[in-house]
Amino acid sequence: KHGPIALIEKDITVIGIMTDSKLVEKTVSNLQEVITRGAKTMVITNQDIDSSSFEFVINIPSTHTFVSPILIILQKKKD
Repeated sequence: KHGPIALIEKDITVIGIMTDSKLVEKTVSNLQEVITRGAKTMVITNQDIDSSSFEFVINIPSTHTFVSPILIILQKKKD
């Protein structure tokens, strides 16, 4: 394959951000692809997902789509 996913190697960490309900299915599919290539995954989300597939999951509160990036930044500063 070509593109960014082709750069994924074993043990690299991929961060997935899922705050738009319309993109969850596509994002999960892409994350599953990088997992099959040996990547570790960290997901930051406000969606109801099956977190068992991912190594780390950070849940943030549900809010307006435009405010979600601010909550992600604040959550990362808190950690």
